[in-house]
Amino acid sequence: MTHVQSLVTALLPDLAGPYDPSAPPNPDAPRDLLVRARTGTGKTLAFLIPAVEHRIRAADQHVKNAAHASDPSSILAGRIRDSFRRSVPGALVLSPTRELATQIANVALKLTEHHKDFQVGLFVGGESKGRQLSQWNNGFRDIVVATPGRLRDVLENHSDVRESMKSCNFLILDEADTLLDMGFRDDIDAIVKFLAPPQTRQTFLFSATLSRRIRQIATTHLSSNHQFLDAAPPASGTDLSNVDNLKENAPVPWAIDSDDELVTHAHIPQYYTPLPSPDAQIPALLRLIAHDQLIHGFKSKIIVFCPTTHSTAFFSTVVREFAADGTLPAKNTRVFEMHSKLTQAARQRASREFREPATTSEQRKHDRRPRKSKFAPAPTILVTSDVSARGVDYPHVTRVVQLGIPSTETLYVHRVGRTGRGLSSSPLSQAQEEPPHRSDMLLLPWEAGYFSRHLHQCPVKVLPLETLESQVAAVASAPSRQYSNVAIYDASSTEDSPSSKSQVDNNTSGDKQPDSLSTRFRSLIPLLDTEAVRQTAASLLGHYLPLAGPLHVSAQKVLSGLSDWSRTFGVDMGAYAVPFSRRAL
Repeated sequence: MTHVQSLVTALLPDLAGPYDPSAPPNPDAPRDLLVRARTGTGKTLAFLIPAVEHRIRAADQHVKNAAHASDPSSILAGRIRDSFRRSVPGALVLSPTRELATQIANVALKLTEHHKDFQVGLFVGGESKGRQLSQWNNGFRDIVVATPGRLRDVLENHSDVRESMKSCNFLILDEADTLLDMGFRDDIDAIVKFLAPPQTRQTFLFSATLSRRIRQIATTHLSSNHQFLDAAPPASGTDLSNVDNLKENAPVPWAIDSDDELVTHAHIPQYYTPLPSPDAQIPALLRLIAHDQLIHGFKSKIIVFCPTTHSTAFFSTVVREFAADGTLPAKNTRVFEMHSKLTQAARQRASREFREPATTSEQRKHDRRPRKSKFAPAPTILVTSDVSARGVDYPHVTRVVQLGIPSTETLYVHRVGRTGRGLSSSPLSQAQEEPPHRSDMLLLPWEAGYFSRHLHQCPVKVLPLETLESQVAAVASAPSRQYSNVAIYDASSTEDSPSSKSQVDNNTSGDKQPDSLSTRFRSLIPLLDTEAVRQTAASLLGHYLPLAGPLHVSAQKVLSGLSDWSRTFGVDMGAYAVPFSRRAL
């Protein structure tokens, strides 16, 4: 049991007792909770356990109070219980993303698999609202998991849902800081008005941060005697000198605006590599992927974060091409794509297969160790936008790679948090030659000053491109490597073609010759869709221009840099750059 689970379950059974209007208020047994818990620490179970217990006890209490239902095992009692479960909702869990909502629902179903006919309703965008309403009307409403936008829609436009939710007296806000970051405050306030009144409602608020906005929403929606549980205390030595003084009766002992997951993953090695030019981006990305595969073999599980939807689609295409042509060490590498433009079915399929990839014939040939189950991890890569940055739990991720800077510092931390989930903050032992998890970031030339001005409190180290090349070359040449054809990752290697040898023989300038990986990258360029490159460059301009100020670079420099980036792929941005040029000037 994790720390946050221990803190919450220690308050049972009182915490899960159904509301009794005849009982006097008990200040020693608060019903509302504000819980600070980092992602990946088991907080989903922490709030689902009391939610399930609350639902079971509420149904039993309803049967007990009903006339002629003195025998809980009677047929009449069963009918009364079923009627209650079909008409009165149990806990409502609000989640910021549909992926996280689906994950919560699956955990709830697994938790209640021994409870007969326990059901979980879903109201999330990207899926058929009609199908969700049909399930709502025909099933039990034991737990409801929803995203704010879809739930507000059905509450405002469907009277049967609206009338039923009036009796919902248990609200759980998961990833509350993310809900606020994504602009759901108005939706939350509107949804709460459709629920049971505050004096009869029980509310849990789970957040990885305790910013002023979190304190404001806690003040608005939690009772005055709510209990604060801190499952993520500040690191020793944290400077609290700038913390605003809280009211004397405030149940939160301390909170700061920058309080987030910055200390959560301090034990994960974090690096950033400034790139000398845009054409070094793809070869560097391939080296990072190869480095992880050479270290972890078939257990390599990488998430590559891209700034925009278009760039996610573009880079997933590039990585797939290299995975298919044998450039990556593992020939059976599977590449998944995740962004908001995909259908919900496609996103769920990618999420499911990345979370639990099947064993391949290539793996069975190399891995002779006995296995307890039919399936085992295979080399996988998820190329994604920030829809995967928060809350979604992908187990056993070995590396996070960030292409470019995120829009906020908090996003950087959430991205890093996709690996090393649930680990303690204990340092690596001296016996470990390579850390089991790692985070890398590749920065284009105009982004080089990002870490000197931001996230200086994070343990991020610069990793020069030459050092990265040496690291990959060293592990590729190690006797224990799992793959034989990895000479391409020797930084000093060149293609064995006559043209490459001629280039080396005729070189009199002393400039470094392109290695074989860069040569292979250039061979891919003619295969790329020109329009996709232009759209990707335009989307990156839309991402980076608002960040020019924080980066202390001119908008014109960003525009020039991305024009160079597109020309790396043999594409002139042309008309795509015109509106941005006017903004830059």
